[in-house]
Amino acid sequence: MTLFKVMHISDLHCGKDPDVANFKSFYDSCPNTGQIGGFFRSLRHGVRQTTYNLEIGKKVARFLVEHSADQSLLIISGDLAASGIEDDLKVALAFIEGTPRSTQMFFVTSDVTPTIAVAELPVLIVPGNHDRFQDNYGKSGGTYFDAIFRVYWGDPNPSIRHRVIEDPATEVKLGFVSADFCLSSDSDATKPIHINRFGQGKVYQPVLDGLATRTTHLRKKYDGIGIVWVIHFPPCATDNEDPALELLDRSKVMSAAAANDIKLILAGHIHRPVLVQQQNVTVACAGTAAAYMSAEGYWIHKLEIAVENSAAFLAGRKNFAWNLEHLDFVLQSE
Repeated sequence: MTLFKVMHISDLHCGKDPDVANFKSFYDSCPNTGQIGGFFRSLRHGVRQTTYNLEIGKKVARFLVEHSADQSLLIISGDLAASGIEDDLKVALAFIEGTPRSTQMFFVTSDVTPTIAVAELPVLIVPGNHDRFQDNYGKSGGTYFDAIFRVYWGDPNPSIRHRVIEDPATEVKLGFVSADFCLSSDSDATKPIHINRFGQGKVYQPVLDGLATRTTHLRKKYDGIGIVWVIHFPPCATDNEDPALELLDRSKVMSAAAANDIKLILAGHIHRPVLVQQQNVTVACAGTAAAYMSAEGYWIHKLEIAVENSAAFLAGRKNFAWNLEHLDFVLQSE
């Protein structure tokens, strides 16, 4: 058995205008935080999607850099940006590759936005529903993400990406295959469409077929490789789930995972850390890393993934939550 260490975050919600909340975020978080500034900032900026907590984003970047030495990969499972508008996506791109401001301020850019570039850590991403919004009204089907993140996503397949890492001592390989199940059109959401189009995804058969095909290709190319799937939307029921955040036809993903001997799927979207075991498949959802006024806190996850007998499975997960008393991310019990 070979162990790989990777970090997993999700739902950064980077944006040109930080610390902005939409009405839902304000409503969900108000009883817990009493913060209303972000909501009024959103009114001042006009209609906006929830962006990120800038100070938390900086702390996330610093943590990832300082803990990167023994990690093989960073996985960001969607909603890198608040929207698929160019200005928001560029802030999200800077999180990965923006030039650090100085040696001392290695976790921020000259624009004082967070960056992890100095870590030189390989990154695997997948777009989330926010990354596909064409505008601040949340219209589905945006494609600007593909252009901005062309180095990291969708080339040559616009819906599938993979990354392979190797243990240098054993030469055992671990592959991650990510797939985009964001809505192609608002009309693909269930009724009431004007609400559900914002948060739902859909399992399109060509994308699912591409996920299975890429998995087969990697297994043929690399003998004994373990494979993990990465998607934005949880492909199974979770506790206290909201139908407006559902991946439509999600059972198809779980069936395909079982058919392709996939033991682990990484996801995000629901903003809280959840582990679900179903059909011999573990679904590990990351909590939001930095979405402004999150009622679920802020989270970073360290994973240990084992490869044995050509299968990859979750051997351990450490969850770090933002702690106001310590002003740092603190290890929590699962």
